[in-house]
Amino acid sequence: MNINTMINEFHICKVAPTQQSVDNLLCQMIQYIISKDYLFLLERTFPWEQIESTHKISDGSLIITSTPFTDGFLLLKTIPMRELLANSISTPLEEISLEQRLQYIARIIPLIPCFD
Repeated sequence: MNINTMINEFHICKVAPTQQSVDNLLCQMIQYIISKDYLFLLERTFPWEQIESTHKISDGSLIITSTPFTDGFLLLKTIPMRELLANSISTPLEEISLEQRLQYIARIIPLIPCFD
């Protein structure tokens, strides 16, 4: 999938989002970023130290969103990179909503054409 196709898919997902279409777009976007070596767009990947030292991005998790927790800490909501790379997200919508997934795509997708 190229960037123009992803942008078109994003507009479709904004109008009529389904879990399958949003998850598919999220997977394709992450795979595209990795294939183009734009890893700086994945700055919110956990644990980054492990990924840097082992060079296995599939061992990490992509931080989709965070919510305030206690004492100034944040609760990180993540999707395993292994699932994103395999086009098979098993994280339930109760954990990371469709809206949170779309918001993540909306933040990242406009950055991609700037570097293409």
